Amino acid sequence: MRRSRPVLLALGALLLVCLTLNPPRRRAVAAPAALPPAEPEPRVDGFEAVRAGESVLLRVHGENLGDEVLLIVDGGEEMDVLTALPAPVARGALGFATAAEALAGDVTFWLQLPGRTLTLETPVEKLLA
Repeated sequence: MRRSRPVLLALGALLLVCLTLNPPRRRAVAAPAALPPAEPEPRVDGFEAVRAGESVLLRVHGENLGDEVLLIVDGGEEMDVLTALPAPVARGALGFATAAEALAGDVTFWLQLPGRTLTLETPVEKLLA
């Protein structure tokens, strides 16, 4: 019994310390805020050029293109940045006006949207009678 007394005293002291300590408290975790709904992806359905004498009206048909849209006309040595006309043109398309000479030669077209750039195919040409 004499040998077990120090062990029992140590276990009793440990038990007393464990009972008097406050258990660790967990913080309440707030639920994560819901993410805002994703914006729909922009889509270009068509791109056409309507010639009228020395001018060209470039029309971009699509969905979710936004309001702040620029059309970049890259002719290799020279680049034109066109802003959209203030009102939509035929069937809600975005319209861009430029001189016919801007489309001469090998030209690349980009649609610059907020946060992204879309490459456009060569426009389908239509003549205004």
